[in-house]
Amino acid sequence: PVTVSICGCTDPTATNFNSQATFDDGSCLYPTPSVYVPNIFTPNGDGSNDGFFLTTKNATNVELTILNRWGLVMFKESGLNPEWNGIFNDSEAQDGTYFYTYVVTGVQGDTLEGHGFLQLVRNP
Repeated sequence: PVTVSICGCTDPTATNFNSQATFDDGSCLYPTPSVYVPNIFTPNGDGSNDGFFLTTKNATNVELTILNRWGLVMFKESGLNPEWNGIFNDSEAQDGTYFYTYVVTGVQGDTLEGHGFLQLVRNP
């Protein structure tokens, strides 16, 4: 008798997962993380664009840090969806330009790092 094993990727998080494979041949391909970062938000309580957050794909963790122009950390959080509501020390942060940094971790532990500026506008 001849036994036939279907070889392929057996990891369901991989992009080339083969549900019929019975033997993992090491060919798994994993998606890389991607991120979209807005450059303005308007935390004025109107229910539209009230928070600053990153839109990610294929991420398992996001570390987001926001600083004011003097380097004071206004917000620092990690998780899948960190979001700054424009509040610092129980008070509304001032309108203006802020600096952000992020580290997005993908499913295989690969990271995507970036930084830039965002604008906080309360009364657009």
